[in-house]
Amino acid sequence: MFVLFLLFIGWGSTSFAQNVELPVTTSIKSMLEDAKNSKYKSVEDFLTSLPESMKSNFIFMGESQSLQKASKEFPRVILTSVNGDVRVTFNTDPKTQGYNKVEVSYWDNSKKKFEYQEVEFDLANKKSKVHGNQACINCHGNPSKPNWDTYNYWAGAVPFNKDGLVMDTKELSWYLELLKKTDPKSGDSRLKILKPVDSAVTIKSMVEKRGFYLRKYLDDQGNVTDQGDLGGLGNVLFSSLLSKQGEAVTKRLRENENFESIKYLLAGLFIGCEDMSEFSPDWYESAANNYFKSTFKDKNLDKNYVKTLKRVSDNTLKDKACSVT
Repeated sequence: MFVLFLLFIGWGSTSFAQNVELPVTTSIKSMLEDAKNSKYKSVEDFLTSLPESMKSNFIFMGESQSLQKASKEFPRVILTSVNGDVRVTFNTDPKTQGYNKVEVSYWDNSKKKFEYQEVEFDLANKKSKVHGNQACINCHGNPSKPNWDTYNYWAGAVPFNKDGLVMDTKELSWYLELLKKTDPKSGDSRLKILKPVDSAVTIKSMVEKRGFYLRKYLDDQGNVTDQGDLGGLGNVLFSSLLSKQGEAVTKRLRENENFESIKYLLAGLFIGCEDMSEFSPDWYESAANNYFKSTFKDKNLDKNYVKTLKRVSDNTLKDKACSVT
């Protein structure tokens, strides 16, 4: 919430107002237009044309709740720009759902929102089509937002904890086996498009010396880097997406018809003010009360749970700690 507050009070700052589109975003939007004209004939063709840095910034997903199914042996792969402005995903098992599709997400800095598109390839006719459909909304919501866990455990990712590989673990074995498939000459038709920053030999050597290896990635200038104890690419992605989602929420708040009457109340909530009665508009308490009543109306809930919710509702109204947006 503190991040959101900083964005809230800093809306008019130069960097926030410039609406600059990064080259990687321009590139992916151009690729999507080309895909509409069937320039790319397959998933592999599309992936090969991505910016080079994204091919080194990848995350293996051994489990996925998306439409692109995955396993430890045949992962879903997330390719990302280090700033989180563009993400491209694909899976690697020809027998699973979503194999002939690429999911693309990019941050629209002018609209302060995430855009989701799907590129579907018709291999028989060598054509492709691009669409944002109900399936995107089903997973990412409306307005859409990324699905990524908080620091520092990335559920389903290999490795899952702070991007670190630890000696004598199954994760290390899984990861090294997947790296073999990135070999340009003998690797998997899709995974060999990836360009790991460190080879399997280097990783093994580091693990033997230190007991663990922290995955590296390429920064905005193409330099190899990591974040030390803070984690690797997964943490960078989390931080970037959190910031952008904060911008998106801030924009929606400012566009809300009630913004002028609740902006000081929101600011007080963000910074933890105890007494905000002087900030509360006249309709605030009744709106908060109606929210709880309508949200839990006709729900088949345990009676004790209902009592707990009632207690939370009463305390919320008493302490003026509920925002209405």
